[in-house]
Amino acid sequence: MKKYFSDLMQEISNCIFILKLSWNINKTFFFIKIPLLVMGVISSFFPLIFLRLILNEIQEGKDIKKVLYYAGGYAGALLCINLANNLLGMILDRQTKKTVYRTQEFLGKTVMQLSYSDLDAAMKLGLEMTLEHLNRQGAEVSPESREALVWLNSAK
Repeated sequence: MKKYFSDLMQEISNCIFILKLSWNINKTFFFIKIPLLVMGVISSFFPLIFLRLILNEIQEGKDIKKVLYYAGGYAGALLCINLANNLLGMILDRQTKKTVYRTQEFLGKTVMQLSYSDLDAAMKLGLEMTLEHLNRQGAEVSPESREALVWLNSAK
């Protein structure tokens, strides 16, 4: 139980670190992503609400004008949400590219600073980042690079 709790605390600590790092790198990213998430949740309820209104009106009120108003309101709400999602999505794509660049720049500076204090740790971090980048691109990683990382991990 104690190990589970310490692992959980480590995971929470890692999440907080990532959130702080992301906030420091690009605050705009948060102000775009959060409204997109909220709009995604809200937009999933629109079909339910309007369908319920339309079905209730067909069964109980039998007023075709209200049914058309509800259908038009649903179409209008859907249009507005889709336009806002597309606009925020374009901005989010640009902010994501900025965030990735700034993160790479931050990590590069960290590796450079680390190289002055602990050369093995700097080599290990640089090699891990390079291998991760190559794996994401689907490029082949040389066996020597993998062996070097194994050696660096076993050195300490």
